[in-house]
Amino acid sequence: MSSFKLFDYKILKVNFMPPDGAYRNNHHISYIKITRSGQNFSIEGPSDITTNSVYKVKSNSFLLDHPFIWRTTGNIAIVGDSIGPSLTVQKSNTSPLKGTISAILPGCGEIAIKKFDACETLNSFVDINGPSIIKVGQSNRSYSWTITDSRYTNLSWSLSTSKLTTSSPSANSLLISVPRTYKVIDQAAQGDYVTLTITGTGPCGVSSVHFPIFVSTGYPPINPKQ
Repeated sequence: MSSFKLFDYKILKVNFMPPDGAYRNNHHISYIKITRSGQNFSIEGPSDITTNSVYKVKSNSFLLDHPFIWRTTGNIAIVGDSIGPSLTVQKSNTSPLKGTISAILPGCGEIAIKKFDACETLNSFVDINGPSIIKVGQSNRSYSWTITDSRYTNLSWSLSTSKLTTSSPSANSLLISVPRTYKVIDQAAQGDYVTLTITGTGPCGVSSVHFPIFVSTGYPPINPKQ
């Protein structure tokens, strides 16, 4: 787009047919309401910042060529001009990426912002699926996990107790069995909590996601402790 308007204004024209055929009549409009609707703005560009990453403002389905004023926070550094239709940035240090990019329109203020936080998925980089309760004597209860943040690698699993039997049919699945000889520690709650932990290495170092499992004596748990 070669030009840009924050709002579009239209002219309302009304034509009347005089009822008596005369050339001139007087008409009165008793109520008229003029509303202004804004546009949806967003900042388009990579979700991760590398060397010379480029960002632009998008309105609906159009990338705008208006000379915006750009601002950054955190460890995001502007490369080149801070005024223009696009912005080039890079990380200012080796710390995990965290900060914002803002597009400002004179007279209207900040119209779009893009946030970055490399550690946002620190405790949620995988989804763990499986039953939250296992009864004593049950075998091969299936658990699996799916990566939701592809930046995390070297995934591994662990269980907070060695009293359960486990087998791993694939890299992202686990079968858990509870022996009939399992002795419940918390008799009042009629069961114990154990924790399945998935650990991975990501942009903020080594992180873990925890999934609590209640090992029940066979009855529904009574006020289980987290």
